Amino acid sequence: KKRLEKLLHQNEKLASMGRVLSGIANKIKTPLSTIQTSAQYLVKRFQSEKNLESRFAQNIYDESKRLGQTVDNFLHYAEPKQPRMESVDLRELSREVLEFLEPETRNKRIKVENNLQDVDIQGDRELLYRALYNILLNACQAVDVEGKINLQWSDEKRELTIIDSGPGFEADPRKCTEPFYTTRDYGVGLGLAIAENIFKNLGGELVLENAKQSTGAVVRIIFH
Repeated sequence: KKRLEKLLHQNEKLASMGRVLSGIANKIKTPLSTIQTSAQYLVKRFQSEKNLESRFAQNIYDESKRLGQTVDNFLHYAEPKQPRMESVDLRELSREVLEFLEPETRNKRIKVENNLQDVDIQGDRELLYRALYNILLNACQAVDVEGKINLQWSDEKRELTIIDSGPGFEADPRKCTEPFYTTRDYGVGLGLAIAENIFKNLGGELVLENAKQSTGAVVRIIFH
């Protein structure tokens, strides 16, 4: 009874927090969109020049995009979207996510090996993009300069595996999918929580592990 009461209290607290986050995120979204659009204009304006202004413009644009993803995470956590099932090319989707993360991988000279071939799965394309983005962003932030990230697919298991060369999960990997749990000085701890909920709603499963043969984190996404 005490355990259920504690769980109910926690759920009520998370629901209240979700409503607050939704209100804050909606207020941030409009001015942030203006900043991002203006920064994008400046990037194009200075793209032919290799000077301080061009670097500042690119930094503002990259950081506004990252902040935009954080705001979207707040909104998605507070107001989850109902999934729409459709055929999704997982290889193409992963390429789009990695292209969006190119500033992260370029700045740290991360080597990404995307070994996915033609893979069609059933799911909501927008939700799958968000989940995969959150997982790969975590991997980019975890690895050191010149680190590695590897994407593999198993037809037999219907499983996508993402392996990085970072230090691995510091705590029990299961804790990393709890809302607002983070071991970093920055970030809000919603990325993996949202990813897990998305895969559950799509009939899949998210499994987090530490690599057994070497250092690094292993994320397995199982599509049932």
